[in-house]
Amino acid sequence: MKKSVIVLNINKIDNNYGIKPTGAEKEELRWYLEGKRERLYGYSNFKGIPVMIYGNSAHKFYKKTKDNESFDFLIPYKHKKVKNKGEIADEPEIFEPMVWVYLYHDDKFELLINEMALPLLN
Repeated sequence: MKKSVIVLNINKIDNNYGIKPTGAEKEELRWYLEGKRERLYGYSNFKGIPVMIYGNSAHKFYKKTKDNESFDFLIPYKHKKVKNKGEIADEPEIFEPMVWVYLYHDDKFELLINEMALPLLN
């Protein structure tokens, strides 16, 4: 678990909130972040595991503090371009994390989507 990170993406959808928790290894997160334009809202910890918080409605669930920390695993990998004309670039890494999508309304969480997750995690 020391190599893991949790990513929470919290966005408003109509009058509800969509919450997407994702679990990944820190090195895999670099591939996930490649090409993403989302801004990090903040971070937290869950049982010693860093939780990275994104989304346009993160402020509804988390209050910012003045704590600062640096995380080197938040630096995305960059796909290398071919320097010599006529060469074919290596294919980019494909990263598909397990994702759960919850809808939050009336003070309750409702599981909407469970992508690539094991049945025991439902």
